[in-house]
Amino acid sequence: MLTVVETPLFQKQWPPYWSEEEVVLLTLYAKAKTDNLAGPKLKEIRRSRRSVVPSNAKPLTDAELEVYEAKRDLAAELLQSVREMKAGKAEVVLSLAVEARQRTGLSQSQFAALLGVSVRTLQGWEQGRKQPSSAARTLLTIARTNPKALLAVAGK
Repeated sequence: MLTVVETPLFQKQWPPYWSEEEVVLLTLYAKAKTDNLAGPKLKEIRRSRRSVVPSNAKPLTDAELEVYEAKRDLAAELLQSVREMKAGKAEVVLSLAVEARQRTGLSQSQFAALLGVSVRTLQGWEQGRKQPSSAARTLLTIARTNPKALLAVAGK
């Protein structure tokens, strides 16, 4: 299962890099994709989001970011994040497939049968190794938001 943990430190750190709308879009993108989001890929997403998403908050320019990052103590920030996780101040962000399955209360095999996919395919979605088709994503979204409706249609 692919699990992302968001700590309070991260929530304080993102404003210089992202507007609030960009963070929402990045979170949605990260849930849908398992690409490497580091380095050039991250800058590419950031630049593309600037032109698409109107924002009141102004992220720093690339030059301002370089100055800001030069002042950061990443080791201390990582240590603080670990402490926040141990203190239970972190939020676990699950993949769409895991969240949908958990809300239905079904096992992997039951949920896979309900969706008409193999258990291995469902496991791939849950672990972030594979991405569901757009139709499957829609069905997973319905399962996440209204699990009773999916179960009623399936007759369970």
